[in-house]
Amino acid sequence: VLEAMRTDWQALLSADKELWGDSELVLEAVKHSRWAIDCASSELLADRSFVLEAIQINPASFRFAPPELRGDDDFVLMAAKVDPSVFEHAADSLRADPCFALRAVAMNSQALSLLPKEHFADRAVLLEAMRRDWRVLEAVPRELHAVDLQGQWRYTDNVAAFEEDDDEFIIEFSGVGG
Repeated sequence: VLEAMRTDWQALLSADKELWGDSELVLEAVKHSRWAIDCASSELLADRSFVLEAIQINPASFRFAPPELRGDDDFVLMAAKVDPSVFEHAADSLRADPCFALRAVAMNSQALSLLPKEHFADRAVLLEAMRRDWRVLEAVPRELHAVDLQGQWRYTDNVAAFEEDDDEFIIEFSGVGG
């Protein structure tokens, strides 16, 4: 079966279901297709280290990880170290959670653009993302440019951001060469 899978991962589909519990075999199939993780036995899918290894081999496998793992904040953050795009496929309840968003952007500022847009309006989340990389401001949706984030916004051409004090939050787009 292993040799057959090297040319066509779908050979696993017709293999004896007992083989679906063979981590080496399933991981070999995952190398060829993210869909292969669906063939893994429930025991393998319950094994966090197996699923994380599958994600390391083929990050798109995260989409097919069990819902319990896609809703587990610690697991999602571990998987995001492999590929930040997993934030897009985490459980909706987790993606909507401001505390999770804050942890996610603290780890990787890219997370902000992969999480629901309402996190752009969350002052703490946006500040944390900006501490990592000020360029996240380029991704702020236009409709939020007029939103008062418990402070004031100033705009010109290029982006600079800073927090003056606890009561005032200023994002200044300062013009260069114009």
